[in-house]
Formats: sequence, structure tokens, C-alpha cells
Amino acid sequence: MIIRSRIEDKGDGSSKIVLETVDGALVEAVRFVAWDDVPNICVSSQIGCSFACRHCATGTMQLKRNLAASEMIDQVKAASWPGDCVDVLFMGMGEPFANLGEVMRAIERMVASGQLRAWEQAFVCTSGIASRGWEDLARLPNRPHLTVSLHAGTDATRVRVVPHAERMDLAALAATIRRYTAATGDTVDLNYTVLGGVNDDDANFAAFAAYAHDHGCRARIIPFNTWLGAPFGPASTERTERLCAMLANAGVPVLYRPSAGSRIGAGCGQLAVRGGELEHHSAG
Repeated sequence: MIIRSRIEDKGDGSSKIVLETVDGALVEAVRFVAWDDVPNICVSSQIGCSFACRHCATGTMQLKRNLAASEMIDQVKAASWPGDCVDVLFMGMGEPFANLGEVMRAIERMVASGQLRAWEQAFVCTSGIASRGWEDLARLPNRPHLTVSLHAGTDATRVRVVPHAERMDLAALAATIRRYTAATGDTVDLNYTVLGGVNDDDANFAAFAAYAHDHGCRARIIPFNTWLGAPFGPASTERTERLCAMLANAGVPVLYRPSAGSRIGAGCGQLAVRGGELEHHSAG
């Protein structure tokens, strides 16, 4: 893969790298510094996506193909700095569980080469598809952290954001999480992107807090990063703070992840390889 563009946000230090594959497709990776001052590299596992989550710009693209492990490793190399000790997030373009074999090969090779110090520095996010991925991972001696994009406390709300949730509702997902945690002892994170007028009501907040508490999960709260044509908008700061407070009161560990790179289209949910990404520029 070759680097076609590197876009930097001088405000928060994040950057987006657009790479071209040998067959001429474009894919995006993002580097940002997390809340704990550890550099994070968010990589894509597919070119496009077939699941059409409505809060995610990648969902507006058709799935072109899976990426090979070597292509994921190339993204990490392109976004790394000399001497980096990074966390690698498989949270870019695509559904990692739909390409889990190559994702795991990429992690294994990066750990073996020293690009990653340990498996625990890899984070894999699934939108909650019904697959054998959970069972396959549970049997392995080494595993990445798992995160599920939940984004709601009720099925009626979740299907508005994640349409394929009709095929794996919250009850089925809960049973899957219980089996996984019982087999591995791992903690599963639950993502919640707070959307104005969609999932920012107290009923969804309370149901999500109970769900996370009952299954021993940690909550990751993510502000919505808008993109051209997005059907939703961000919730207010007050509503987001309300969700964090309700989770804390329920005894759920909460990690609020501020937006990074949203001004350059590098924020969570914004990756879609639009034309402007091929221009070399910075956002001040």
C-alpha cells in the first residue's frame, strides 16, 4: 500500500492517512492521542461496509472487499512514529467480525514483530453481528479487547441506529456476552454514541445502564461526529453528561472519549474516503 494523503489537525494532534491498495482502492487510518496519553491507531478491516449503521459514514459505502492482514499492518506502519508504543483499534472502516481471521492474523504478526507489546494493546469493535467470532475468540489463549457498538438501551431505538440489530437483539447479544465473559473472564466494553432526539432520553439511558451493570461491562461514551448527509445530529453536552452520571450511579465504569480529528473527517463514524481526503492539507 502507498500513502496518498496525510491530513493533520494541528488543534488536537490527530491525523488521517489515506492509503491506496495494489488494486487501486482507497482506505483510511487515523492516529490520535487517547485520554491516557497513549497514541492510538485506528485501522480499517474492510474497504467499505455492508452493514449500513446509520450513524456511520462508512455505512453509506458499498462493501468492496476484505483487507488482508498485511494491509492492516501497513496502515499501522503508515500511522506510527519512530519509537511508538501504540494501541491499535480495529474500529475504522468495516466490520471486523466479518473479516476476523485476517484481523487476528494482523494482531498476531504485530505482537510477534514487536509493533504491539501485547495482545491487550489491540481493540476490536463489532456492531453486534450474529457470527461465530465470539466462540472462536473465546477458545484462544490470547485475545484482543472486545467492544460492542450498542448505542441504545432498547431494541426499538437500537434498530434505528443499527438496522441489522433486528437479526441479533439485545437479549441475544446479552446471552452471547455472558457466555464469552464466563469462558474468558474478560470485560466487554459497550459503545454508546449519543444522538440528539434519538437515544438521548432517560429511558434509554436507564436501560443501557442496567444492561451494562448486569453483564459486568464497561461503558464507552462517544460524542457524535457529524458528516455530510448524516441523518442524525449530536446530543447536547447536558444529555451526554446525564448519561455518564446515570452510568456512574449504577456502578458502571465509564470512559468518556472526546472527539478527535472530527475537523478533518477522522472522527469516530466519519471515515468514508471522500474526494477531499486526497488533498494534502492541515486543519489549524
